[in-house]
Amino acid sequence: MSLQTKSTNRPGTAGGADTSVRRMRLVVLLGRILPALALLAVLWIVTLVEWMWLIGSAQPQPLYTTIIAGLMSIYVLVRTVPEIRRIGDAGAGDEDRHVVTGYLDRLRGLGFRVFHDVPGDSGDIDHVIISRHGVFSIETRMRRRPAEGPYRLRYDGRAVAVAGGPSDRSAIAGPRARARQLRRILRQGTGRDFAVRAVLLYPGWYVESPDPGDGPDVWVLSPKSLPMWIKHETESLHGSEVRLAADALADYLSKYR
Repeated sequence: MSLQTKSTNRPGTAGGADTSVRRMRLVVLLGRILPALALLAVLWIVTLVEWMWLIGSAQPQPLYTTIIAGLMSIYVLVRTVPEIRRIGDAGAGDEDRHVVTGYLDRLRGLGFRVFHDVPGDSGDIDHVIISRHGVFSIETRMRRRPAEGPYRLRYDGRAVAVAGGPSDRSAIAGPRARARQLRRILRQGTGRDFAVRAVLLYPGWYVESPDPGDGPDVWVLSPKSLPMWIKHETESLHGSEVRLAADALADYLSKYR
């Protein structure tokens, strides 16, 4: 039996990530970068006037304002360069989110029900896939890629190590919480207890991860690996159960319209 596929965005959140990124950029630009640049401009104007007076045989001493302007230049650079990079990272992360959303939407052709931005008490679930192979709660994690070297991430089933860095056990705590949250939502909507697999995706990274049969309760993958992993799972749900869970989740999302 073929399943009717469905992709659901919470109204007002289809562009929610865009709005959040734009708001963050505006706050950073108006609240941090522009004031610092304005202060720097004023200091250099004062310095220029002092030098003009000196050249005109006047008595002002521009040495002190020059020292102050130089120190403020260093301060402004230290404060603004990370913020500028932050804006750039947000733009790259926003693009990655769009890529992942579009990629998952194309999985509807496999009979998957796909949902995005599912709200809950502990935060939004980025994506949900419901299929005969099970229910999957998916979180997308953006990480700055190194300027040089491979974009490699290692997951041993317990912790995540990015680009050869230290192992981080907290990385999979969020996906676990989102999976429990989705399980509660479906139980409240259907009266059934659906098992939910937690998934953590790292766009743009090559992920070394243990095989599903090795027993990690959280999958850590690149987005392109996800369909293969899902298809290798045993078909544990009937078509009627897929529809039941998907309809319950759609009804839940309708409350936020």
